[in-house]
Amino acid sequence: MKTNVTALFDLDGTLTRVRSLESSFIAFLLKKRRIRFPQVVHTAGFFLRTCWNAPSDSLKRNKMYLRGIPATEIETLAGDFISSRGKELLHPEGVRLLLEHMDKGHVTILVTGSLELLVEPLVRELGLPFERTFSTKLRTSCGLLTGEIEGIHYHGESKRRLATDLSSQLGFSLEVSYCYADSRSDIPLLSLFGNPVAVNPDRYLARTATRKNWKTVTFT
Repeated sequence: MKTNVTALFDLDGTLTRVRSLESSFIAFLLKKRRIRFPQVVHTAGFFLRTCWNAPSDSLKRNKMYLRGIPATEIETLAGDFISSRGKELLHPEGVRLLLEHMDKGHVTILVTGSLELLVEPLVRELGLPFERTFSTKLRTSCGLLTGEIEGIHYHGESKRRLATDLSSQLGFSLEVSYCYADSRSDIPLLSLFGNPVAVNPDRYLARTATRKNWKTVTFT
């Protein structure tokens, strides 16, 4: 039986043991020699040069290490990566918590800045019971990745706006709902919920959680 309660989860560093699923995928691509280290360095350099003056532009273009690669090839490689490493990347405690919310009839939602081509096979192959998932799409042109993001990059305030919109659309109450996240960038999102939970928080979020009397949990 469904309730008016939702449980919204971040992915990177919250449900995963690694802070960035994409970084692990980059290491996988380097090992497979599908991308070269200079491509990654070039992408990082571009981001550092532009992020202070035009952060939104940087976020739109910081996937340049994938530029020119056929989308179908990257999707296949992403599937191989998840098949080989997906289970070990997840915190078992986080998965159990997700299942508990599902058993209670809570609406389970995943909102992450991680790449859709990684998130979808992870959710599907590991049977994660999310009713809605929101992740970052990559732009393509003539079947090739452009190195740019398509649409919204779910990070910081954009996560907060999405949660507010979903509350109205799905009819759940933020005051009695749960949110799980690990980063200072998630503070605007966590602040919306009546039951915010800092999971393996970074230092800034840990201090904020203590000051605001938010629950903190540590997954090992």
